[in-house]
Order: sequence, then structure tokens, then C-alpha cells
Amino acid sequence: MDRQEYIKLAQPAGAKFAVYGLDWERAAWKESELVEFDGRLYIPRTYILDFLGRPIHGVRIYDRKANSCIETGLDKIKKVEEQIK
Repeated sequence: MDRQEYIKLAQPAGAKFAVYGLDWERAAWKESELVEFDGRLYIPRTYILDFLGRPIHGVRIYDRKANSCIETGLDKIKKVEEQIK
């Protein structure tokens, strides 16, 4: 996933966080609104640009059920492929 794709997903997710506030876990999330990391689905929330001798593109993603977040590299995030039903 590239930076633009991630940001396009994170913007509407941010709007849901704004509407639901601390109760964001109540929001209904479609698979098309989520990203995949390590075989699990997460809510894309924050894009992070850091510099450690070179630009490092990172993200903060939220677990839909565990009320927790993970920071990882953008290169480890995948777009969720729609399931054909």
C-alpha cells in the first residue's frame, strides 16, 4: 500500500473517530475501510513521517476489538482485498 492509498482510508476513519469519540469501538466498519497487518484487520488512523537518516513512513492502526493501537511501517500494511461472495 502506498502513502496516498493509506491516507485516503485514514481520512474517513478519522471522521468516524470524531463522531463516536471515546466510543469509537461502536462504529460499524466495512472491510473496505480497513487495512491488513500480520493477517488481521485494523482501522487506519494515523500516518507518521519520521527521519532516521532517511525518511521512514509509518502508520498507527487500531484494533477494532481490543481498544489498542500499533505503530508499524507503512510497507507492512496491505489493502484488504474484497471477498467475492
